[in-house]
Amino acid sequence: MARTNNDPAIVVTGGNRGIGFEICRQLVARGVQVVLTARKRAAGEAAVKKLAGGKHAAAFHPLDVTDGKSIERLSEFLKETYGHIDVLINNAGIIAEGEAPALKVDLATVRETLETNALGPLHLAQKLVPLLKRGSSPRIVNMSSGMGALTDNYGGHAAYGCRRRCSTQSPRSWRRSSPARSR
Repeated sequence: MARTNNDPAIVVTGGNRGIGFEICRQLVARGVQVVLTARKRAAGEAAVKKLAGGKHAAAFHPLDVTDGKSIERLSEFLKETYGHIDVLINNAGIIAEGEAPALKVDLATVRETLETNALGPLHLAQKLVPLLKRGSSPRIVNMSSGMGALTDNYGGHAAYGCRRRCSTQSPRSWRRSSPARSR
């Protein structure tokens, strides 16, 4: 992969499948340097192989957003490989075992979901802000879904919906505290 400090570098969490994979596919097709992350190495490497053939192939780096050491390793990789990032796309998320409507969901399920889906992206953004500041047009994009809507949301997955609402509202406070623009 050709890596230069001048080309845009975009990190996509949870890029090995679903919406995250499609985001990576479209970015690679446009010639963007993409770092696809996933918790499971085999799944991430398989996704990168599917993306091969564009101007820039996607790079893979393992990432567990609930593990501070994993976040640190990603940050060091990005610093050494690119020297900056232009966009962080927080897409990784889980629907935990035990999901249920709000008055039936176990609090352990809510905690696990929030740790992965709300606190993990916040910790990652905090760690990557120095690299974003070096980018030409820094952005943090937090992916959400209809379950994140404050009105007309589906109530069957209480913990997941709570996380998505966090990812919808958190960027407002992030934007006030960082030169890296959140969207």
